Amino acid sequence: MKIRQKAVCCIRRADAFLFTVRHDGEPPETTFFIPPGGMIESGEKPGDAATREAQEELGCHVPAWDSLGVQMDEFTFRGERCRETVHIFAAPLPPDSRIGSHMRESNGDVHPLRWFTTDQLRTCHLPVYPPGLPEVLSRYVASR
Repeated sequence: MKIRQKAVCCIRRADAFLFTVRHDGEPPETTFFIPPGGMIESGEKPGDAATREAQEELGCHVPAWDSLGVQMDEFTFRGERCRETVHIFAAPLPPDSRIGSHMRESNGDVHPLRWFTTDQLRTCHLPVYPPGLPEVLSRYVASR
């Protein structure tokens, strides 16, 4: 089983958050939504990982994040069991940032990007990872 620490970047524009559209090609094939983000490197603080991932994957510098908590998630991806400790961060899209229609991971994989309101996330018929994230983001929006 893969065990990893991950930071996800919930970037907000108006009333919507940015998500990647991902696919797991293992049977049964699954399409799902997950915010940009990635692995926390050895010795790296979770918030620093979020800043690095937003810069690497989206090309935008986010100077400050709100921490929305930490969540454990277990799942199967590409046929392999995984356990992740997911650090959830949120921030408004910096005013000078331009987000394209796709993002590129450090391994070269390219994924489409879409903006979703929390209502759209709660009512979509596809999984959102980490589980429970639409509710976390709804509480965040209500607190602002």
